[in-house]
Amino acid sequence: MRPAAACVAVAVLATSPAAAAGGVVREVAAGVLLHDSSYFSDYNEDGVDLAVEAVFRRPNWRAWRWLLSPYPMIGADINLVGDTSFAYAGLRWEVEPSDRLLVAGALGLAAHTGRLERSEEACRVDNCGFGSRATIYIAAEIGWRLDERNAVALVVDHISHAGWFAEQNEGVDNIGVRWRYRLGAGAPSPG
Repeated sequence: MRPAAACVAVAVLATSPAAAAGGVVREVAAGVLLHDSSYFSDYNEDGVDLAVEAVFRRPNWRAWRWLLSPYPMIGADINLVGDTSFAYAGLRWEVEPSDRLLVAGALGLAAHTGRLERSEEACRVDNCGFGSRATIYIAAEIGWRLDERNAVALVVDHISHAGWFAEQNEGVDNIGVRWRYRLGAGAPSPG
């Protein structure tokens, strides 16, 4: 399967009604991100990304507490003009310091569709090849809970591998907004 098709497949699976069956999915999210546009970006790429994510319920394992009880997640940022798209899987740590405020961070692995090697005609800076299809995914989010199920959040996400997987190490930073929707009836459960 081509990397772009894999990103679309993750997006469909993450937001499908079948994924919510049996209460496995805790929350789904969708949003729009400005591609390669955060404070740290090199602006090698352009466009807007459609961002989708599914957050699963925490496993009921004692050992999970050693990781501070994160939520497993999968998602994708799909670039709408043909620049780098990526699918990711990882862990999401979330706190709600008040009834409305939401703060979260995420860490995982991603697979992307971007250029592996530097290209003279496409690069605005020296290091614009990812070097590896596998990268690290990190994200930070701050949001406002509108009610028990709905929230709107500002999100910044980043992929690169810090030179761990290859010599070349391009990165992409996206910033935008996401709408989050918790599944299930009644008040959200702690898990």
